[in-house]
Amino acid sequence: MKRIRILILAVMSVFLISLTSCDLGFMNENDTLVNGSTSIVEESASKESTTSEEKSSATSGKSNTSEDKTSQTSEGEESKTSQTHSSSQESIDESSSESSIESSIESSIESSSEEIVDETGVLDLLHDYKNDYVYKTLGEDTNYGTIMQAAYDQYYVDCKEFLVSGEDLEPKTIGSNSYNIISAFETSTTSELYAIFSTIAVFVQDNPLFYFLETGYSSYSSKSGGITKYYGCILCYEEYLSGSTRDSLNSEIVSFKEEVDTEISSLLIDDEYHRIKAIHNLLIDRVDYSYVTDGDGNKTANNASYAHNIIGVVNTAGVVCEGYTKCYK
Repeated sequence: MKRIRILILAVMSVFLISLTSCDLGFMNENDTLVNGSTSIVEESASKESTTSEEKSSATSGKSNTSEDKTSQTSEGEESKTSQTHSSSQESIDESSSESSIESSIESSIESSSEEIVDETGVLDLLHDYKNDYVYKTLGEDTNYGTIMQAAYDQYYVDCKEFLVSGEDLEPKTIGSNSYNIISAFETSTTSELYAIFSTIAVFVQDNPLFYFLETGYSSYSSKSGGITKYYGCILCYEEYLSGSTRDSLNSEIVSFKEEVDTEISSLLIDDEYHRIKAIHNLLIDRVDYSYVTDGDGNKTANNASYAHNIIGVVNTAGVVCEGYTKCYK
């Protein structure tokens, strides 16, 4: 029964992620965007002299909700705001100096012009995402297709480099808080920013090899000379900031893939159905569903990052449904 249950969950989740996460809806100002369990509402916009202040609240791509507060300060014609949208339910209400914000932008979107060196071979496991259903569907949106694909492209390049860089990620300071920003995509309107939020949601689910990605995301705005720019950011889990940690995990991932390929090949399976079933059996035999138990003996699903990505399967620490699905994908 366990194998049947996990098989159904894994197969259904793979298809549901591909289908439902791409059923995107976008909005004009003052409308509500609902994408999966993500709801973004622009609450108000008021003008004061030649500057404007905008407040937005958002929830993460997971079932948890977060409240975001944006505050602005003005010096002459310049103001800066920062906001976050993440599954941690953390809220911020702060402003930051121009120098720290601009430094965050530059370090977030900077890409190396040097050739990426992959000593583990993990990059060989990446797929050609531009032929995928998700990426193509993003591009079909008549209003935001081009910018969503551009954001996807940037996030992919930056994550690919981050995966094998071997370098530690330095958190970016915005106001009084720090955020583990891997990449920040620039937009010029809030409507474009909301489209990027949807892009991030499907990007995280569509790229399980980027195990370090948080399910949540953050955003901030920078205003100077009457021009406001908005940035949609993808974040890294705290435990994967270390380059040496990622290098070690990458080697484990490659070894795990080789083990799976060897075992499946040894079965001499000649049809797709039995190959899929064999992979399913291998995954559920390798790890159990990951629970945490409280002092009263009550069990709940593990919320640790490894339980929600491929690492919990690779190192046999255990996973929940999302981890099974991502590893199977």
